Amino acid sequence: MYILISTNLNSAYFCEDNIWISILELAKSHGWQPKGSRYDISFELDENIADEDDDMMKLFTWVSLNSRFINWDGNYIEKENQIVTERDAFNLMNSLKNSFIDEKFMEFLMGGSFRIKAY
Repeated sequence: MYILISTNLNSAYFCEDNIWISILELAKSHGWQPKGSRYDISFELDENIADEDDDMMKLFTWVSLNSRFINWDGNYIEKENQIVTERDAFNLMNSLKNSFIDEKFMEFLMGGSFRIKAY
């Protein structure tokens, strides 16, 4: 299950894995050129470091996440709280305009940037 959350937190879209993959493939076949998602290291640090963690645990977490950030390949498949930019979401929406894609998904894309939620 994919959970897509608008970065302005006003909306969300839920879909099965195979649906999300199909949407991406269809968009590419209609000319969408993905720019790459952005690994949101500050969000990940907030999610993964607790106030009660000792300094060594905080450092270990920071180093691990920093390595993930440096090696991020911009994919849209992994569920890593990555961000799809507003421009990329707009281009995705435009490539799907004349397709038979769920109207709720198209409305969701009109909201701009979104996060591919990890769980």
